[in-house]
Amino acid sequence: MCASYNDAAGAENRVPSLVLRHFAEVTANQGRPDGLQRGQRAEQLFIMDFTNANMPFFRRIAQSIVTRILLLTVFLAIGASFLRHYYLTGVIRDDMLKVELAQQDALARDMARDIDYKIVERRELLQRLAASFPLELMGKPQSLRAWLQQRHDVHPVFSGGILVLDRNGQFLSDY
Repeated sequence: MCASYNDAAGAENRVPSLVLRHFAEVTANQGRPDGLQRGQRAEQLFIMDFTNANMPFFRRIAQSIVTRILLLTVFLAIGASFLRHYYLTGVIRDDMLKVELAQQDALARDMARDIDYKIVERRELLQRLAASFPLELMGKPQSLRAWLQQRHDVHPVFSGGILVLDRNGQFLSDY
């Protein structure tokens, strides 16, 4: 339904609208500027513009205040998620770096302690072997080899074997 009206320039305009007619019974004409007498019916024409009523569905939805508020809320939530992501990425990266450094430090300390223990253990074994070394086996390579084999079988910490050298660095025997 369309209604027409004249604008300030006198041009007739047609707009989609809902026209309501309101009939009122005049009960008194005191102070009435329209000059109606008592008992006359006055017809008032109300033109209410419902332009959204004749719009397509999606256009009407797009111009709705509820849609606008909903979209604003969604965009604010997405924006907050992106800001949180960029902020927390740096914080988490820093925390992970600290944890990783602490873990590597603990691992390096543990490995150094293990290496130190193995070096001390081998040094003590060599000192015990040197203290119990029979000097009469210095000229007998086969007997020296059998003696080294007995000691190695009891406590095998040298995977490459054991060499016996004299004071001049000459090879005597190995196992």
